[in-house]
Amino acid sequence: MTEIEIAPSLESLQARIAPLQARLLEHPLYKTIKTQEHLRIFMESHVFAVWDFMSLLKSLQSGLTCVSVPWRPTDFPESRRFINEIVMGEESDLFEGRAISHFELYLEAMQEFGADTAPIRALLGHPMTSSAVSLHAFRTPADAPAEARRFVDTTFALIRSGTIGAQAAAFTFGREDVIPGIFRSLVRELDEAARAAEAAIEARIQLWDGILARITGL
Repeated sequence: MTEIEIAPSLESLQARIAPLQARLLEHPLYKTIKTQEHLRIFMESHVFAVWDFMSLLKSLQSGLTCVSVPWRPTDFPESRRFINEIVMGEESDLFEGRAISHFELYLEAMQEFGADTAPIRALLGHPMTSSAVSLHAFRTPADAPAEARRFVDTTFALIRSGTIGAQAAAFTFGREDVIPGIFRSLVRELDEAARAAEAAIEARIQLWDGILARITGL
């Protein structure tokens, strides 16, 4: 397999997930957020999605590039450049003259709005988040919002057992909307990739459902 190969029937995959994408785009949550309190509720759950985006991104970086010693080049030079560029921006962007990740910027925005950052900070400080803990042992701490736990659990199930192609499909279709051409060669297992994309979008819809329930329950 080379990077210039195009996955067959990629258009059928896009057609298969189109109804789910439409449900996501038309979700009533977007029109429901009208006050600062609504925004705080949204951010307190959504921050977990921002964090687990980074975990999925780093899993892809680990699979497409070499992050171990001794170093060796991997088989996907274009893909590793693409993923490293994304990591560069997401993990160490420049903002007001300082290097900072988009996740950390999100935390700062939460603090400015008076949103509760204790649950996500508890996750970052939790022993289960330690690099010494096996990935298979990781579980989202119980004090995270229920909808956020479900969302993160879906992502980590994919990180633990999904192929690079499935992870790329979830990352691009489920998170970035349009699959980059450079990833097309990775999405060879079309049916598995479709299931991963569907699961990622469905998880986002369920996250929005949970946040909506919190807002309308005020």
